[in-house]
Formats: sequence, C-alpha cells, structure tokens
Amino acid sequence: MRNLEMARDYAQRAARCLREAQLALTEGDPPMAVRRSQEALELAVKALLRALGIEYPKES
Repeated sequence: MRNLEMARDYAQRAARCLREAQLALTEGDPPMAVRRSQEALELAVKALLRALGIEYPKES
C-alpha cells in the first residue's frame, strides 16, 4: 500500500472511532467515549504522518 492509501485508511478508521465515541457519549458511556476518542486521535496522527511521508519509530 502506498503512503496516501495508508493515510486514507487511517483517516477513515479515525472517523469511525470518532463516530463510535459520539455514540458512546449519547448512550451515557463516558469511559468508552474517551477510549474511542483517544483511538481516533492516534489514528488521525498516524494518517497525517503517513500522508507527509514521515516514518515514526515503533516500540518493541
């Protein structure tokens, strides 16, 4: 997969997590809303870095 394709995939996953966070909040589940919000943010950052061609180190 090329960088832009991967970035698009990460961005779509981030959007999905954000929708799930909004749903959790409306259903009265703040802990899940926070968890999904954090995942959305992490995926959005990965999408941005990938789109810019920046490799980030993976921890082992």
